Amino acid sequence: MCTASPSTIDPLDAFAEACRTGENATYWERPDDGFAFAAIGAAAELAVCGPDRFSAAVEWLKTIAGHGGDHAGTTWPDPSRPLIVAGFSFDHLVGESSPWHDFGAANLTVPRTAVVRTACASWRQTNIGAGSVDRRGAGNGLRRLSSEPPADRSRASWERLVERAVAAIDTGPLEKVVLARTMTASSPLTATPERCIAALRNAFPHCAIFAVRRGPRTFVGASPERLVRCRVGEIEVSALAGTARRGDDDEDDARIGEAFLANAKDRHEHAIVVRMLVGSLRHLCDRLDWPTTPELLRMRNAQHLHTPIRGSLRVGNGILDVVAALHPTPAVGGWPADEARAFIAENEGIDRGWYASPVGWMSGPDAGEFVVGLRSALLHDNGTAQLFAGNGIVADSDPGAEYEETRLKLRPMLEALGVTE
Repeated sequence: MCTASPSTIDPLDAFAEACRTGENATYWERPDDGFAFAAIGAAAELAVCGPDRFSAAVEWLKTIAGHGGDHAGTTWPDPSRPLIVAGFSFDHLVGESSPWHDFGAANLTVPRTAVVRTACASWRQTNIGAGSVDRRGAGNGLRRLSSEPPADRSRASWERLVERAVAAIDTGPLEKVVLARTMTASSPLTATPERCIAALRNAFPHCAIFAVRRGPRTFVGASPERLVRCRVGEIEVSALAGTARRGDDDEDDARIGEAFLANAKDRHEHAIVVRMLVGSLRHLCDRLDWPTTPELLRMRNAQHLHTPIRGSLRVGNGILDVVAALHPTPAVGGWPADEARAFIAENEGIDRGWYASPVGWMSGPDAGEFVVGLRSALLHDNGTAQLFAGNGIVADSDPGAEYEETRLKLRPMLEALGVTE
């Protein structure tokens, strides 16, 4: 049962209080849209590992929110329908001793309480329900991974990894692989999740700000990459690949942007992402539209190649069907997908957890938004933080330049935490 009433509570205050009292909670904000919510506790929950995690999520959502699929009359979000928060790990397996174990490989939660603010209204939603399912235990193929953060790769070590990837691409069939590296930082005691959120939303108002609290850890970030937004059966998907720095002034910025748009390596990397996204969406949609050339998406510290894709879902399909079809995109995995994932598993040497994975919310099967968990970090209550950054490697990638690009991508989270590299 879902009930809603007007509220004057600030969602970030509600999330901070949940963190202080040790409750699991999720925070989400689109600063430019005036939309934010805090989802606290669990009235019903699905936690599952294994290769069937997306299909299990789709079926469980039907039991909670109905089948949907007629794409009629769904508001966004709808106070009368339970807000559902969700996230998935990069891999379908999460180790029992992994720092990501409390997050799971797939987690859908109907919160006990949700505090929602839109540009037009604010409300408090209370949910009473049942139907929790936990299939993370023995018998689900769990890998045993160290509970300690992986050692940060040195520059030389990471550049050698890039060289191995380029060599694998040269021999085919691998066309692109996205490699991630981590950085462990000790943050000041004042770098609480809510302070980090406040810093990120001030710096990146065009992004989706998210924080997922599970046990003694919080996954927090400001993602520029929308995986999918669904409103009444209409979807928006972002193809985002390629990164360049911002200029020192307007003239320098324009020069860098023009060179970026003309760079063959970056355009090739971006085209792979667009091709895969469109191919994966065709069987789900009656209509798809996208521009033939990318545009620049300028953020405070970087600019990216961006192609927006819009479409109309066929009746019977919902937002989770799109998430399942797209993850992992070539922007975070590579292409061909199977070969790229195999190379990552054999060579990368880190536990990505929810990094580079779908994180989002739903108001029924036909409404909601997921982003890719980029520009992010896993905060530990002991004052340490594990930061993530990744790059797409193609045939003409330069190891030194790729390393410098990861430094650029790590900078926003370092600044939000108040630490220096």
